[in-house]
Amino acid sequence: MAHGYKAKGPVGRFVNELEETIIAFILGMMTLLTFINVVLRYLFNTSMIWVLETVTFLFAWLVLFGVSYAIKTTSNLGVDTVINLFSERVRKVLALVVGTICIAYAFLLLKGAWDYWANFANLPQTTGRWFPTGFEEMRATSYRAWYGVEDIPLPEILRFLEALDERGRGI
Repeated sequence: MAHGYKAKGPVGRFVNELEETIIAFILGMMTLLTFINVVLRYLFNTSMIWVLETVTFLFAWLVLFGVSYAIKTTSNLGVDTVINLFSERVRKVLALVVGTICIAYAFLLLKGAWDYWANFANLPQTTGRWFPTGFEEMRATSYRAWYGVEDIPLPEILRFLEALDERGRGI
């Protein structure tokens, strides 16, 4: 799977194999759950309501592990047809411009992610619409500290958490 990448040392090989195994497991689970749900839907006119949400969460984890693995193995998907029309010097300048744009995008993504999840962790959001100019004053947002999902049922062993929900609606 690793396109010529060789991990150095036993720890590196272990981490590499663990990462490959997790990626393969997640892909397998996504495929299996989706296949079972399609069969249930079209052959038995029913479905498991939690599968779509579970596959969405698995996909998020697949992206995280996949990006890490791709960077480590220097695997990437690049289209350089237009770039190859330019001289080496112009390509270097374009690489710097594109790198700057990617860093700016990552910064905006980080700001948006912080502002979204800060409420769930009882932390202040940033002020400023596009550029963070500071943090809002601390306010009581602990009622949002539990992230409940719509369709994945809460396991019985975790039902005690429902009593901790201030809204009284359960998790």
